[in-house]
Amino acid sequence: MEVYSPEACLDVSQNNGNVSVTLEDCCQCEGHVTTYKLGTEPSSVTYLSQSGIPTDNDLIDVCIEVEGRLIWDVDLWVRASRFTMNEGAEIEISTAYFMGLDNTVLEGCDRMWRGITANTASQLRAVNNTVVRDAQYAIQALDKSYLHVEDCTFDQNYTGIYVPVSANGMPQAVYTYTLKNNVFIPKIKRFGKKFNFVSWNSSLQKMS
Repeated sequence: MEVYSPEACLDVSQNNGNVSVTLEDCCQCEGHVTTYKLGTEPSSVTYLSQSGIPTDNDLIDVCIEVEGRLIWDVDLWVRASRFTMNEGAEIEISTAYFMGLDNTVLEGCDRMWRGITANTASQLRAVNNTVVRDAQYAIQALDKSYLHVEDCTFDQNYTGIYVPVSANGMPQAVYTYTLKNNVFIPKIKRFGKKFNFVSWNSSLQKMS
């Protein structure tokens, strides 16, 4: 059994009527080769291309702690890594850029974060046991963005994959290369709100 606290992360287990409670750090980066901290306050805006993180090759076995908004303005794969997202933090993939997540965990730190937004003409590929948890909208795909989401887990998010209507109320089109073999694990109630699996409110167009 797991219990979430807004002040701390608790792991609660029960065995034959005996209950044990362990206080855990919600922002764990131990075990990764390199750790980066981006942003200093909730209003921070950090451009990945200017962050000091090397982006010439894939990022492998890193931990990135994000405060505020991270603008993803490079084409880059992140593999076997972890993002710890502070309260209200978010990742925004800039127009025409690519974000790849391979066997990587993105999770909230103490409280919920906003999630990943794929802007127009941007691409998000999440594969191979990538996990997104504790987000308001784990993935928010905007008009004419591209998604490839396969073999991933969406854990305790308010909404797993969200495609909103446009400002004028018209449907938006999201192009999907692959959307399969994903697991959505909801909490019935958290922070006083119910959780959803997928909310399209729009159209999906399969790419060949």
